[in-house]
Amino acid sequence: MRQLLSSSGVTPWLLPTMVLWPLAAAAIVRVAGRDASREESVGAAPTDGIDARVLTLAALTLEALLGVALWCLTDPDIGGWQFRVDVPWLTDIGATFSLGVDGLS
Repeated sequence: MRQLLSSSGVTPWLLPTMVLWPLAAAAIVRVAGRDASREESVGAAPTDGIDARVLTLAALTLEALLGVALWCLTDPDIGGWQFRVDVPWLTDIGATFSLGVDGLS
């Protein structure tokens, strides 16, 4: 499994996606989702849009799959940071967007 994931090239974008996906998913649920629980209690006809609970479940499932992929790719025998990402953010003050995994517990 590790070979397949490594050869597919997911390593550089896996960790930033795990951080940014919940934010994007929350925006998608807010814009495209509808509150079906309120409609069920009132007895009103459903409005347009997908049930927000279904969208949230899909977003959480994708996040879990990304976590499993990260777990499969992590090598416990390697010391130090793995999947390190350093992106310049505010260059005027020297700030960078840095992520990395230093073991899973």
